[in-house]
Amino acid sequence: MIKLLYVLFIGATMSSCFHLMQGVHQDYQFIPGEERWRVEKLDAFSNCEKGKVYEITGKQLRTELKKNDTSVVSLFVNKCSGVTCYPMSVYSSYAQRTGRKVYMIMCDYGNFKYTMDQSPEIPLFSVNADHYKTDYQRRYNRRFFKDLLATDDKKQVDVLKQMDLIFKGDSLIGYEIDIFSIK
Repeated sequence: MIKLLYVLFIGATMSSCFHLMQGVHQDYQFIPGEERWRVEKLDAFSNCEKGKVYEITGKQLRTELKKNDTSVVSLFVNKCSGVTCYPMSVYSSYAQRTGRKVYMIMCDYGNFKYTMDQSPEIPLFSVNADHYKTDYQRRYNRRFFKDLLATDDKKQVDVLKQMDLIFKGDSLIGYEIDIFSIK
């Protein structure tokens, strides 16, 4: 009986720790209070302002993509340190140089301030986790990309959400691991 109580106590303690770890959930609670004004649900893409983050669904983005000739959609991690991670200014310069519309989607809100301190010159986006009825990053990102790509193929979604996706209208025409590999 004592062992059972001990196991339950440890289990309860550990489960509360998982919610405090960044990168598992949406991590809205980790956004500093003075920065929360920057996050809002999308009203209309035409009202988007640089320096703000708009929560969107895959279907909303897909509808918006129809209005563009060519677009790039990229899921990114705040404070990413990989070889294909660039400062925010690089993405706005890329959009200006190529004429492509670039949609940068935050994976979650962990390290939010790091990204916003770069004063992004383009509006940023995040997944509307409330719409997908889950706070777990992996689940809402998968559901978002299923809507965006109009597919139920879980394996395809899991591969493509790691790529920079190239669209002509709302049709996926290619993908690359690095935005600068896009022709």
